[in-house]
Amino acid sequence: MKHIKIKKVIQLIYVKVVEMRYRKLMLPVLVSAAISAGQGVYAAPLGNMNASSFSQSGNTFSLSTQQGVALKVNFINDSVFRLQVSGDGSFADEKVDAINDQCSNFNCSSSGFDRNALPDIVINEQASPVSFNVSDQGDYQLIKTSALALRIYKYPLTFALYKADNATKLWEEISPIDLGAPVSDFDRNTLRFKRGNVKTVQTLSSTTDEHFYGGGQQNGEFEFKGKIQEASYSGGWDEFDRPNPAPMYLSDKGYGVLRNTWRNGAHDFRAIDSAVSSYNENRLDAYYFVGDTLPELVDRYTTLTGKPHLLARWAYYLGDADCYENKVGSYPSGWPTEPGVTMDVVNQVATPYKNHNMPLAGSAQ
Repeated sequence: MKHIKIKKVIQLIYVKVVEMRYRKLMLPVLVSAAISAGQGVYAAPLGNMNASSFSQSGNTFSLSTQQGVALKVNFINDSVFRLQVSGDGSFADEKVDAINDQCSNFNCSSSGFDRNALPDIVINEQASPVSFNVSDQGDYQLIKTSALALRIYKYPLTFALYKADNATKLWEEISPIDLGAPVSDFDRNTLRFKRGNVKTVQTLSSTTDEHFYGGGQQNGEFEFKGKIQEASYSGGWDEFDRPNPAPMYLSDKGYGVLRNTWRNGAHDFRAIDSAVSSYNENRLDAYYFVGDTLPELVDRYTTLTGKPHLLARWAYYLGDADCYENKVGSYPSGWPTEPGVTMDVVNQVATPYKNHNMPLAGSAQ
């Protein structure tokens, strides 16, 4: 009994030391947060968890920080959950920013404007029954399903995702979520976003043998380890253009992330030990999903966002697409200097494929 009492005293001392050390480190940003809070905007990394705030209602877990930031973790099924973070507890959906940014495009000032008619990023989040094993592990709350184990650390409040064995780590947050950070903190001008003056950043752990995919249509890009995957519309059809990006990525370690936002953002995979997601908003709304293979992760993602149509058989062969009839700019040597007509495209593009014995299913102009 004496040894048990000594052990408990040591544990209490350890927790207090951790709390004091963290408060010392966080003091400048907490002061900044307090100032911002007076202006109606929370801007700081998340602080310590308010341990008494942790609660469960069905598939949803609610909690908050000691500074009053509200968080929700909602499980869609055993393999998919949604994390929302809000400085004021409102948990605004993605349409709020879409309306603010593109009111003129939506005619949102008109009497007939229907907010519900705006497109949804996630079209299927109907919750399935989930069997949970929830326990307090001392320094973290543990939520286990048949497919994953989610750790919620208390001091400071950070998340870590494991496989169901709670031993095989998929990722952990290297630092607390930074809600409403200054836009200028990023080192690339292209990521200093045009709308708003804040961003929300999440920094996950990574390993040297990890690879990242996704991001929607990223011309000329396939795998992003050592690169930045931008989730912003750039237009164009040239290499590295993004005519149809998506705010998501997949990891071959067995997880994927979808940021539920229409705002510009990026995933920075340049460091060997971290994956940094940064979006131009003062909120975090993201879906996380696990799977043993990339096809399983794709299935989880498309279950949320919608399954693609089955293409015609010819569309699975090599194709050649460009604005040949309306091309402006440089042309290869020997080509006309002005846009041509359909037969010019046939002669200049389709025929050389045939002459070089290269199969071609179609050519778009």
